[in-house]
Amino acid sequence: MHKLAATISGQGRFKDAEEMILQIIRLEEKVLGKDHPLTLDGIHILAMTVGDLGRYGEAEALYRQTLQLRKMLLGTDHPNILSTMGNMAWTLGKLAGLGDHTKFQEVEALYRQTIQLGGKVLGEEHVETLDSMHGLARVLGEQAKLGGHTKFKEAEDLLRQVLQLQEKLLGSEDLKTLITMHNLGWMLGEWSLLGQHTKYKEAEELFQRIIELREKLLGKEHEETLRNMACLDSLQHRQRMREASLQKGKTPRRETDSISTDGGRAYKRRKIEPV
Repeated sequence: MHKLAATISGQGRFKDAEEMILQIIRLEEKVLGKDHPLTLDGIHILAMTVGDLGRYGEAEALYRQTLQLRKMLLGTDHPNILSTMGNMAWTLGKLAGLGDHTKFQEVEALYRQTIQLGGKVLGEEHVETLDSMHGLARVLGEQAKLGGHTKFKEAEDLLRQVLQLQEKLLGSEDLKTLITMHNLGWMLGEWSLLGQHTKYKEAEELFQRIIELREKLLGKEHEETLRNMACLDSLQHRQRMREASLQKGKTPRRETDSISTDGGRAYKRRKIEPV
């Protein structure tokens, strides 16, 4: 039943999945008890589902409950502990990104723990270990945007390491690899705005590469292809604005969203954001 609920959630039917897993949890608590591993598996799936529905506060509480009980039952080195820690870090990262910046410190600590534990339990090149490294890089980048600029270097190094291993293990056309390329491009683009101007060219080349791969895999008209085209346009636009400001002796400013066109197709110029 857990697998069926997870499958329904994976199809994007989050409300249906929530209703089903709640029924399963009630039955498991009645028959097996609240602390039984199967009951905790159900609560973990519920946490993922309410997180997918954007109810991050509820998801956080469920993950904390699950993590505490799983540690008591399974110990600290069990793969299920890694899963809960990683998902809780992702959830707290969402809350931090929505304005609760007090969460950043705990998110960073959680990801560092999952990387260390994942390397020990699963291996340093396991896909889940790489996901944790990617998560840490992203949260470091978000903190760097808020003023902790020294964190950009570690974030960049992590993304380069993850990208190299993903290309080796998954291939350059895998979705995870493309997401890492995008986030590295975003990171370099942000850093270039802070004075590391040598980073701009590589960021531009990364987005051009992503677009080529998206067009090959999805087609020129696909939403993801167009989204990456818009990101490249935004990056290039900000660079032109920076160069124009420098020529006039002014301090470059950050650009907000505006409208651009490509090949006669209008699209919204968007700020480059991590995914």
